[in-house]
Amino acid sequence: MLAIQFFLLISLAAAVPSLGADDYKRLGVLTYNILDGGWSDEGQGPRLIVDGDGNASGPFANYLLSAVSPYNNVVAFQELLNWSEDDMKRVMKAFNYSDSYLCNNCDSYRVGFMSRSKIEVLEDISTAGHGAIAARIDGIVYVTFHLTPFADQTGSEIRTAQVDSVVESIISKYSDEPLLLMGDTNNPSPLDAARYNETLMCEGDLNYCMDGAINYKPIQHLLDAGLNDLCWYSYSPASSKNSPMSYNMCSDSCSTSIWSPVNGSPSSAKIDYIFGNDKFLEKFGVVHSRVQMNQQTDQASDHYPVELTFTPIL
Repeated sequence: MLAIQFFLLISLAAAVPSLGADDYKRLGVLTYNILDGGWSDEGQGPRLIVDGDGNASGPFANYLLSAVSPYNNVVAFQELLNWSEDDMKRVMKAFNYSDSYLCNNCDSYRVGFMSRSKIEVLEDISTAGHGAIAARIDGIVYVTFHLTPFADQTGSEIRTAQVDSVVESIISKYSDEPLLLMGDTNNPSPLDAARYNETLMCEGDLNYCMDGAINYKPIQHLLDAGLNDLCWYSYSPASSKNSPMSYNMCSDSCSTSIWSPVNGSPSSAKIDYIFGNDKFLEKFGVVHSRVQMNQQTDQASDHYPVELTFTPIL
């Protein structure tokens, strides 16, 4: 078993605040690609330090300690490189969550959930890049996946096929239930086209482009399947409605300073998302959706985490 003992401080549970009666009006989910399982160096100095007593420190551990909100009923992870089910359960317990699931049909870069409520596993598929899982938690279908990263120009074509597999196997199947899809797509969205310099994007080494233009097709297929990027929505208690906004509340999610100083990448992009279907927007209001960009997350992974806080519409 790999050394995930950096998580295993029993004191971590005490760092997670408890919910009061009024707090149950809000729920939340955090999604995070943690880079090679959370322990690689990547030339920036160790992100995790574990002493002889199993005490953990370092940017990634420190971020998780501060980021676990009482509203975050569910946390989704991508890139759990070589994690075992035992690793996942230990992390779950350390952070005071009560259930977890690690995909069985992924490759070594696994995806997983931890939750404060019971996880009912619905789907576990291998055809979505590094895999995808769907689980019903407190009446909401949560889906996390991780699409193929840059490899060559055909990468974006491959991602389109992977998205179509997720749509067919999961999104369409559970369209009559509130559904949230989250994870690392390794692809920009056409909704964010105004923020990108296509020349820089296509000259970079991230392979978002085909034939000199950014290929938005993978994300467009998700939008065509009835999903909504929740960074573009805001709930109004006065009208009891979610309304699309004229701007995106979320900043770029990749890359952090872990890669940029090394690779000199000329571009960054929002490639990590939390999508909701129309049924979700009917039943829940988007309080806020944001990319957590700060000094801690700038050193904790090559991606920034994305967080959604929402409330039931009564």
